[in-house]
Amino acid sequence: MPAEPSTARHSETELILNALRHPVMLIDESGVARYANASAESFFQASAAKLARVEFSNFVPFGSPLLTLLGYARDSDH
Repeated sequence: MPAEPSTARHSETELILNALRHPVMLIDESGVARYANASAESFFQASAAKLARVEFSNFVPFGSPLLTLLGYARDSDH
């Protein structure tokens, strides 16, 4: 039985994101990672499961520009 179209599309998307050399994360409104590709796991030296349990700000130094960018993206209407 073939995979559901949305399941197949999700698998293809994950394959593409994991092929990227750059860390890619999806951070929700509470600051927790809902997705982290393999490069993000390597960069932060934490599994996607661990990244999903802890607020993103715990993985970067206080005052990091990443936190500022995340704040801008969260506050943006775009």
